[in-house]
Amino acid sequence: MTKKTLKTQTVKSGKAASPPSVPRHTGYQFSKWNKSFKKITSNLTVTATFKYANGFVKEKDKTYYYYKGKKVTGSRKIEGDTWIFNQKTGSAEGRIMGITYINQQCGVRESGKWTHTWFPNARTWNGYRLGNGACGITSCAMALTALRGKLTLPTDLNSIRCGFNGRGSNYDVGVLSARKYGLKGTVTSLTRDQMVDHLMKGRFIVVWVTRSIYGGAGNTQGGDVGSGDGHFVLIHGYKDGKFAVADPNNTSQTYIWSGKLNKWESFNSHLGNGSSGSYCVMQK
Repeated sequence: MTKKTLKTQTVKSGKAASPPSVPRHTGYQFSKWNKSFKKITSNLTVTATFKYANGFVKEKDKTYYYYKGKKVTGSRKIEGDTWIFNQKTGSAEGRIMGITYINQQCGVRESGKWTHTWFPNARTWNGYRLGNGACGITSCAMALTALRGKLTLPTDLNSIRCGFNGRGSNYDVGVLSARKYGLKGTVTSLTRDQMVDHLMKGRFIVVWVTRSIYGGAGNTQGGDVGSGDGHFVLIHGYKDGKFAVADPNNTSQTYIWSGKLNKWESFNSHLGNGSSGSYCVMQK
């Protein structure tokens, strides 16, 4: 592409030459050498050929997406996720991971219909119904469904949710749920920038918030219908300084609450366990 000589080499007749390192060219990827150099019998010029790059490219700690050799800008859906690229530079600035919405009271929302319904007949330990206090395992089920590429139901996680007085979930609900399927869950404290970094890398965050931000049954923002000990929600994306939230107990507005992007401050000021770890990062 640049007509620059990469390497000059002298070899014995009949022997193979060794290729130089292939240079990188923005918007392109190496295709092949235009001639074979396995058996040299005369002077030979070999040229590297390139093709338009398609896909994600990492350049100087920035992520870009190329299509036919050009950087994509704006919003684009890629493999089920919505990516947001800077309009000028093309660097990735946001990502909202596609999820299958699961509601702890109603079931799975697919193609505009409720499927795999379980409430009010399903029960778990100590006679508690799945719908009451199941926000933790339902948030984890949404994350696991995306990470595994296979539907995971809250009913698959029944025994995990009963660590809290037989009614709700402990902070390690994401750790135990991920471990069941050979995935990784980590309870931790996170800064805003750390949250963004995890989400951009395709990791989900299950967060426990106090009842004061989500309220109880009938609240327009959803909320836990249990005893008021708090509420788990799933964070699955970031855009324009805000985080996409899927609330497992919101049926009063839309079936997927991620249409509303919450500011990080609204979560950080209502974390149930403060800086010691109300977040659980779930990943492959």
